[in-house]
Amino acid sequence: MEDSFRQCMIAVLHIYSRQRGPDDRTDSADVGAKKHKIIVVAIEVGNEWSGYAYSFSNEYLKDPLCIKSANNLNYGLGNLSVKTRSVVLFDENQKFHSFGFGAEEFYSDLTDECKHRKWFFFKYFMMKLSGRHITRNIEIEDNTGRKMKAIEVIGPAIKYLKEHMLSLLENKQTELHNKDIHWVLIVPAIWTDSAKQLMGEAAYKAGIAETQLTIVTKPETAMIYHQTEKQIRKLRTADLCIPGTKCMVIDLGENTCDFTIYECQSDGGHREIKAATGISCGENMVIEGFHELIRNITGDAVFQKWNDEYAYDRLALQRNIEEKLGLIKHNRDGFETFKVPCSINKVFREINHEDIGQATERSRFNGNIKWIDDKLRIDGETVKSLFTPCTDTIVDHAQYLLNEPGVEGTSIFLMVGRLFESAIVEEAIKIAFPTVNIISAAQDMVVLKGAVIHGHQH
Repeated sequence: MEDSFRQCMIAVLHIYSRQRGPDDRTDSADVGAKKHKIIVVAIEVGNEWSGYAYSFSNEYLKDPLCIKSANNLNYGLGNLSVKTRSVVLFDENQKFHSFGFGAEEFYSDLTDECKHRKWFFFKYFMMKLSGRHITRNIEIEDNTGRKMKAIEVIGPAIKYLKEHMLSLLENKQTELHNKDIHWVLIVPAIWTDSAKQLMGEAAYKAGIAETQLTIVTKPETAMIYHQTEKQIRKLRTADLCIPGTKCMVIDLGENTCDFTIYECQSDGGHREIKAATGISCGENMVIEGFHELIRNITGDAVFQKWNDEYAYDRLALQRNIEEKLGLIKHNRDGFETFKVPCSINKVFREINHEDIGQATERSRFNGNIKWIDDKLRIDGETVKSLFTPCTDTIVDHAQYLLNEPGVEGTSIFLMVGRLFESAIVEEAIKIAFPTVNIISAAQDMVVLKGAVIHGHQH
């Protein structure tokens, strides 16, 4: 017998279903939900970040934008993300150990104690499925070059997020179970059908039945979210609901940037008119620029010794840079301050017998960079120059696509990805394309929310 809460939810859905019009859509959002789909959960296992979002069907029918996310995936690490890292850790017997920030920190501790060599640590593993014909038995390498089957790595990642969601429902005492959920998996637009099929099989391995699963691409979910938001809130932004409007979705990730062009349709939807193309460019290009700047100050020997001996501090530096990227102003005068581990200065003194701040003052960086204890202060122009390789690459490819047949008149850029929080990146795009309307979808939740809406609609 179904539990009382589940029966109540189904009864509510029956009521809302009877209130819907003959076109099977709600009056407020012009979208519909399948009967008895009690909850929709969208999962993204990205190249760098992973997370999920969800909404109950009764709430969706009243407000499609009422979508929630887990609030404890990031282990309380401030404003870095509402998601967690896309890293998976297995022990020496290839048994799943942990996922996300927990896996990252545990492995850093193992590395500091030189106990990591038999463990399997996978990072950036999703990008290894991009642009390739994938077989079920394809293997991917961990950070030391050892291999496991891709499905054996991705499956536990999906399962971790699925179980996290189920635990959330249990803690809320909803009495809902996996059978009451429709799951939506988000994948890159440039993935082949074989890669998407592997993702589906990984979901099945994680305990998600084929009948419970929908797979959708990132640019499509971004379009869905912004079209829905525009329609419901009647926003005075670039109009994604006018038939014939062409929109380029620029999905800027950690290591790649994908471009897809859509045309808005008379039914409120959208049609792909230019399939996704991808280039090597992303947030890590900028972060690597910061690392290279530090290496130029410290010298190769110091940087390599620090990199080898201080894994946890290396992780802290990565997080500090990531959190800072979106806060940098494109027209700021003076210096930007970055927090750096004191262990870099410690290693520098061990090798060079002087303080790194003194050495910086005598270097070619004098006047542009100041290094004081755990603070690296960089002047605005030098900081902006670190973004230039990434922004130039994006601009060049976007311009190339706009010259392609059939996409003339593209008037909107929908920019997806955390790096678009950076005013430097956004300003570079605006300067290069002054007549294009720019919509930023930099927030972590936009793609996930769009996937939840998609799950209710289909």
